[in-house]
Amino acid sequence: QSVRPSGTARGQPQGTGKCAISASTSCSVRKRASVVSGTVGSGTPSHGLEVAHAGRRVRAKLQRAESVPITFLIVFGASPFPSRWEIRSATPSYRITSIDFPAKNGARCTCVSLSMFAHVEGLRPVRWAIWQVTQQAAHHPLIIFAPAKRYRQVFGDEPFDHIEVDAARGFWKLEYRNQVAKFAVEAEHGWLIALRPEAQVAMVERFPLFPSLPYPDGAPLEIWVNGSGTFTIHNDRIRMGNSPDSCDPFIETEILSPFADLDPGQQYTFPVTWQCTVVSGQAVTGVNSCALVSHPLAVKPEGGHFRIIGVFGLFQCGSLEVVTLDRSGRSLATKAFGDFTPLELCRVDQVVRNQPDLGRVSIRLRAAAGGLLRTVAEASFSP
Repeated sequence: QSVRPSGTARGQPQGTGKCAISASTSCSVRKRASVVSGTVGSGTPSHGLEVAHAGRRVRAKLQRAESVPITFLIVFGASPFPSRWEIRSATPSYRITSIDFPAKNGARCTCVSLSMFAHVEGLRPVRWAIWQVTQQAAHHPLIIFAPAKRYRQVFGDEPFDHIEVDAARGFWKLEYRNQVAKFAVEAEHGWLIALRPEAQVAMVERFPLFPSLPYPDGAPLEIWVNGSGTFTIHNDRIRMGNSPDSCDPFIETEILSPFADLDPGQQYTFPVTWQCTVVSGQAVTGVNSCALVSHPLAVKPEGGHFRIIGVFGLFQCGSLEVVTLDRSGRSLATKAFGDFTPLELCRVDQVVRNQPDLGRVSIRLRAAAGGLLRTVAEASFSP
């Protein structure tokens, strides 16, 4: 995971910048790199998802400045989930510290929240964007989903044919192939999914969107496919190496903030959230703050009853309940139907009886202590 300012000084060569990760030590863009590693679980993992690995190369969008990645390694393992992660410096000369991710509302979760900032330490105003990069290892099949209809190939001298666009649903899908390419993706919602179909696990990255503001390359999301072949930049044709050491298989998911005009001493902050869960095959229909949606909640009439069905990958542990509500939003009945974790698919298949003025049904997640965490999904009853 790399945090890099992107942009230039307004009318002048760039100044200097600083970037940081919330709850960790701040690091100079030019000087430091840190590595965060940990295991979400203990013992032998029941699922494995390596969502990032050590940076193989260094690229700088900040003109005339070196950019060093801040690299994370996350392994999605077995329950229970510890809340402590170790930060290790990429070089021995930097200090070692640690950060804690406390349980949210009393429930263990796979959520890591990053707050990145760019701070102007120079004497001239600048126009910067924050550029956050996660490297997804692709030694096994890897698929990227994004809520987009429009994209363009930025780099790669040959067309990349392993992309599908479902315009009706507004979904963009890329499968890794050993061919170098880069794409600017015009995401319409603030999320993307990196999915490993063999392991049936996924990493979700969520971020805010600002449609009315200008972005670098005109898009809030970019995808770099590391592979063989050539790409051309500044009239130079670059040939990627074919050996494992020079052409590792991975995809970079690059999240960009819009440009921010900053005066000396000003600071700009941009948040990103990482969440891991299981997924039903390649079934992806959306993302919310609580879950990856494989099959959206649906209501099917069956005689004098209704069957409520849906499939989700939760981001938090908790107990689920089905709540029926009337057309004014008043609760009619509540039924608990089990405890779930991010390590198992949440399959909803419940029957509720027909009642007068039945309006909608809500699937809600509660912590072990009983507190309401989030609403997983809702659906309406047809009259």
